[in-house]
Amino acid sequence: MNSTPNIQQALNDTAQDFRALGEAAKTDFKQLSHEAMELAQTKIIRPSAQLARNSAQRLEDQARRSAEVTKEKIDHMRGYVVENPGRALAGALAGGLVLGLLFRR
Repeated sequence: MNSTPNIQQALNDTAQDFRALGEAAKTDFKQLSHEAMELAQTKIIRPSAQLARNSAQRLEDQARRSAEVTKEKIDHMRGYVVENPGRALAGALAGGLVLGLLFRR
């Protein structure tokens, strides 16, 4: 009769070990799933974000160059107006007249 409690204790210990093993497996599976998601984001999402950053950088550089060219043209026009105010005024009046006639129709 003494062996029955020992068997019962061994079965309880074994059941607890299986429960602990199941919990450990569940934890490991969650960790692996989390790492797989991070890896997928690294391989898929981050390169896409990098492409977007590169495109934004190229657009910013292009806009900066366009702004510099426009500034140079405006400075050139301003210099022309300072040097030739009569011609600039006559050109502006002629351009306004032509545009007025075109938009009038």
